[in-house]
Amino acid sequence: MQIRYLSGIICPMLTAINDRGELDELGVCRLADFLLDRGVSALFPGGTNGEGMLLTLDERKRLCTVVVKHVGAQAPVIMHTGCVSTNETIDLTRQARDAGA
Repeated sequence: MQIRYLSGIICPMLTAINDRGELDELGVCRLADFLLDRGVSALFPGGTNGEGMLLTLDERKRLCTVVVKHVGAQAPVIMHTGCVSTNETIDLTRQARDAGA
């Protein structure tokens, strides 16, 4: 595993949701671009704003995949993986690791 040191601005991301209450993937990518274009050093999807806990596990996994794939090597992605259940937390953490967060 490559150890990567974090520095600079680590920004929690709002989670874009469409009119049907579903994850707005394009909106998430546009927000990631907006933040990176303004000098943010790392992104923190699903965290701090409390949205992670309001999404289903599948939505949280999709959010992680979308952000990591879109951002690529531009910046680290620190995914919020905390859950009420230990098993769900482990599942999300493994998925985030495997996605490249």
